[in-house]
This record gives sequence, C-alpha cells and structure tokens, in this order.
Amino acid sequence: MASFRKSIYFFSLLVGVLITGCVSAPRVIPISYAPGIQRPSADRIADYQDAIAAILSVMVEELKFPRIEATLILYPNIYEFESGLVTELRVEPILAAQTAKIAWAVASHKKVLASEWGLSRQAWHERIRVLAHEFTHTMEYALANGPGVTSDQWLLEGFADWVSYKVLEALGLDTFAKIRESQLDGVRRVRHYQTLPSLTQMVTGREFVTWTNALGREATFAQAFLAVDFLIERKGLPAVTEYFRLYGRSNNRLINFVTAFGEQVSAFEIEFSGHFQGLLK
Repeated sequence: MASFRKSIYFFSLLVGVLITGCVSAPRVIPISYAPGIQRPSADRIADYQDAIAAILSVMVEELKFPRIEATLILYPNIYEFESGLVTELRVEPILAAQTAKIAWAVASHKKVLASEWGLSRQAWHERIRVLAHEFTHTMEYALANGPGVTSDQWLLEGFADWVSYKVLEALGLDTFAKIRESQLDGVRRVRHYQTLPSLTQMVTGREFVTWTNALGREATFAQAFLAVDFLIERKGLPAVTEYFRLYGRSNNRLINFVTAFGEQVSAFEIEFSGHFQGLLK
C-alpha cells in the first residue's frame, strides 16, 4: 500500500510539473469600436479581432449603446482563468471556482476575462454570443462610471443575454424569436421536476451563481432573460440603460429601479410572475 501511495504521489507530481511547464501567458486583445470600418461578415469570422468588431458594430450602430473601451484577456486553460478571476477581479477563491464551472468568460469595468480553452471548443456562433454577453456587462459598468454596481443580478445577467441574442440576430446567425422560444422550452422542461428561484432570490452575484450551479442555467439565466425581455417590452430599452447609468450617482438598487422604471421592483416581480406562468402554459 505504501509503495502504491508513493507511486501515486510521484505520478501526481509529474503531472503537475508537466502542466506547469505547458502554461503559456494569457493573450491580451483590445476591445474598441472603430467607426467607419466595414462590419465583418458573420460567416467569415475566424478570429477574435473580427468577432469584436462585429459585436461592437451592432451594439453601437444598431442598439445605439455608448462605445466601450476595454481589454479581452484570454487564458490558456480553466485553471489560469480561475486564477485570473482572483488576481484580476478580486473574486473570492471559492466563488471564482464556482464561477469557472458555469462561465467561459467574466467581465468587469475595463476587462473581460475568458478561458480560451473553453471558447475554442465552441463554434464562432457561440463564442460571439458569449463575448457579446460579457461586452454588455462592460457597458453596464461603464454606464455606472465604475465597477461598483449592486444592481439586481437577474437584471444584470438577463440584459446581457438579451443583448447577445440581438447581436446574433443582427449578424444573421439566429433569430431573437427562435432563441426566446428555445429559452422558454428549457424552462418548461425543468420546472416539472424542480422549483425555480424567484427574482428576489437572484439579487446578488453569489445567489445567482449558487442557484445556477444547483439548478442549471434554465432556472436562472433563461428566467432572467425572459424577465428583462418583459421589462423592455413594457418600459423600453432606454429605461434599462438609464437604470445602469443611475448607479453612477447612487448604489441604492431599490431607488434606482423605481427611478428608471416607475415602479417598485417587488411590484414588477408580481407582474412578471403572472406573465411568466402564462408563457409556460
């Protein structure tokens, strides 16, 4: 037994040495909108520079969002990505490990961190969706003039998904209506064997990550997207961007919601609950 344990120890040590020796530095790519440059054709996108240019052109030219200036940091593997969350974004180690399990990329005010290993295993259609989602987060922070946004996480994530689906549609890679129905189908499927969290249970980032790890993306991301879609349908897209802009003056999420949307978030949740149940029939 002692000999077996010793063999396992040296094997583990060897694997660790090999992995360490293979680690390469992360790639750093600027995220910047260049007006006047022709949008790359979606079916010909084959690198991150083209993907960034295509996404930002839709966000600025079609959705009329403000320009963002940030950096994309591509880590060679999931372990370096998790470490980057801790060192670059000051995420607690336990939360960083949980986040790395459910996300290929995470954004902050001026940085988007991504696992290039995870992204490389996806078609460019999916990579564009992920990057558009994270660029939206970068814009949300930019609207608030900094990283200290304490908005409801369901709104933060739901809006990022909403924008990413609009980007896919604008690039001719999918249709918003088809994606919306697919999200609904996913929620319909899982609600038969599990309870879905309410919006008030997805306020903090930790709550959102915990629920996602426990119940899956249909229970959290899909529901958050549908809530934001309903919110935009009722209040308009400018009201959502104004909501994030308000964080530049106040971090009071309840007051900011009332100011931007004209009603209490608790009242909206009741309205959405009824709407949501109707969608799921």
